[in-house]
Amino acid sequence: MFDAMGIDAANPEWTITTIRILERDLESSAIVGAVVDRDEGRGLCATGLLHVQETLGSPPFPKGLRGHISSVAVDLEWRKRGLGESILQYLLGEARHLGLERVDLNATPDGERIYRRLGFHEPLSGVDLRLDL
Repeated sequence: MFDAMGIDAANPEWTITTIRILERDLESSAIVGAVVDRDEGRGLCATGLLHVQETLGSPPFPKGLRGHISSVAVDLEWRKRGLGESILQYLLGEARHLGLERVDLNATPDGERIYRRLGFHEPLSGVDLRLDL
């Protein structure tokens, strides 16, 4: 995923922070994860996360509840089977269930078509996408 976004992930510090936050927030529903297992228990073939964020309210988002979808990844050999879209549909369903008012994400060129089909759009300009719920 990071390679597709042109991000150098060589510095291991981010993994320490990520593990700490996942261990804390997965239990509280501040992070919702979705995975698709490979056949016969040989690991994962698709993943995605929804990070719930409480921010100050505003007129268009009075509850201040937003989400950020990240870590959506599908192994190359499993692409074009609808797994990424299934992950996204699940995470968006959870966002609605939790009462989130908006969900943001950072798109790769490969995923942008799916995100737009699901209703994500640019808030102002560029490829920064959001979905108002």
